[in-house]
Amino acid sequence: MILDMYEQGSGQMVNHEKSVVFFSANCTDDMKQEVRQVLNIDKEALAEKYLGLSTALGCSTKEAFEYMPGRLRGLMGAWSGRQASCARREVLIKSVAQAVPTYPMSSS
Repeated sequence: MILDMYEQGSGQMVNHEKSVVFFSANCTDDMKQEVRQVLNIDKEALAEKYLGLSTALGCSTKEAFEYMPGRLRGLMGAWSGRQASCARREVLIKSVAQAVPTYPMSSS
């Protein structure tokens, strides 16, 4: 199997307890069961997140990105009381406000 070859070549092992499998809607239950057995991975990625982004984006990206405004407000609120100049806080907020959506937007 390809994962065994990877483990032998790299020396890295798959953590089956942390691993999940994501299936297409076209997969039958029999196909899913067979893949789970071969990979020895029981969990299916339904509502899982990877790097903060839902694994099941699908066509509805609006819901997938609804967390961003709240996250940005939370970060900005945490910095508002800090002992930094107004200009320093402005630069910090602008850089984070531009960086936070970069990964999710590039993944959609």
